[in-house]
Amino acid sequence: MVCEGEEGELCVRGPGMMLGYANNQTDTSATLDSEVVGVKHQRLGEAPKAFVVLKPNAKVTAAQIQNHVEDRVASYKQLAGGVRFVDVIPRNPTGKILKRQLKECDLDPEFSV
Repeated sequence: MVCEGEEGELCVRGPGMMLGYANNQTDTSATLDSEVVGVKHQRLGEAPKAFVVLKPNAKVTAAQIQNHVEDRVASYKQLAGGVRFVDVIPRNPTGKILKRQLKECDLDPEFSV
């Protein structure tokens, strides 16, 4: 318990919480941008899939990203849909991510964003 105006610590726990990233340069140093969308999955119906833009010369594998996420989120949030590296995350003129284009990219391996 701290008095008003003093610094303290806040602890939060729940299935929607994710561990990591805050002030952790080792976890974020290779990733430039990313987005997770639901994609069709044979067993689950729909599963999370990460679309990741890496910084130039970054050496990160899809398995490393999946392992990193697996250790930090609930089972239903794990990347069962996989990880796909893309050149850019598509956005509209106001900056909103165009998730529909990412889903189309998942359906067609030749589709590029």
